[in-house]
Amino acid sequence: MSKYDSGYAEMLFIDQGAWGSYVELKIYDFDMKLMESIFMRSEDAIPSLDSIKGKDVYISCQNLPSNDSILGHDRCVLGESLWSKDKLKYNYHFRSIR
Repeated sequence: MSKYDSGYAEMLFIDQGAWGSYVELKIYDFDMKLMESIFMRSEDAIPSLDSIKGKDVYISCQNLPSNDSILGHDRCVLGESLWSKDKLKYNYHFRSIR
């Protein structure tokens, strides 16, 4: 678990064997109240939490098979986080690092 300006965050890596893998990012306030949880893709590249500044969350993916340095929300998140982007409490910024 990592400490940030507004609380704590942790990334849980879930391996589903032949079905691939994904990552759950959980963001907590200083009282350890869960503020938000999102699921991200991790088949091609495992995401890394760079920083949280206020309501902005910065995440990078190493060696993602893409020529884009800035990644769209739809390329990185899964499930409810993808369908309900406007309902998320935080703004997520994804980038690809080569």
